[in-house]
Amino acid sequence: MKVVNRFLYYFDLRLDRIKRIGQNPFHDIVNHERSKISDGVILDVGANLGQSSERFQFFFPNNRIIAFEPDSNCVNIIEAKFQSSELVKVESYAIGSEEGDTTFFKYGSSELNSIYKYGGNENAEVVKVPQITLDTYCLINDINDVFILKTDTQGNDYHVLLGAKNILKFTKYVLVEVVFDETYEGTPKYYSIFKILEDNGFRIVSSYKVHYRDNLAYWSDFLFINQNYSYEKGS
Repeated sequence: MKVVNRFLYYFDLRLDRIKRIGQNPFHDIVNHERSKISDGVILDVGANLGQSSERFQFFFPNNRIIAFEPDSNCVNIIEAKFQSSELVKVESYAIGSEEGDTTFFKYGSSELNSIYKYGGNENAEVVKVPQITLDTYCLINDINDVFILKTDTQGNDYHVLLGAKNILKFTKYVLVEVVFDETYEGTPKYYSIFKILEDNGFRIVSSYKVHYRDNLAYWSDFLFINQNYSYEKGS
């Protein structure tokens, strides 16, 4: 029973939450799709240790997943997790709105890693990593149907979307972490994320568990759906 409970907790599958919208983005996507799950690719930008890719694989076992992660140590961990899966590919790129090498700050906790400097008292190893836009990557790899674009890049999510203006037209869902303060130095304002998605025909499905700091909203995940998406656009 303990093993089952841990499984349910890890994937957030408690029965009292499965049918309630706004509790879990994976459940909400399943509920929206019903029996017509898109066969488009899933893009996991800022994959870290593959946590989201694991959830995507569980909920959407037939979809191809591409996990983008510039930290070589994290890449090794993700590749080990999915070594037996032919549907999960790991790419060691940072994703942004420009191409070429970019500065990347690596912290003791890999979840803090970013191309932006963390504002807290954390020591960072500063390295250079290759960066590519999603539009270029998808063009090179002949990807023209994206089921889910998830981006969690510690402050760089606006630039991820800015570099994906073409592929957003053929993306059904965007799951994005929105940070409401300037935890990372020089990051775009949070509302720029809402603006670029609205301009591309997306509407908010829900936000998920707002986190607070100093009695102010700190960050939350948001799920968006593309109102202009159609299956006919996919490959």
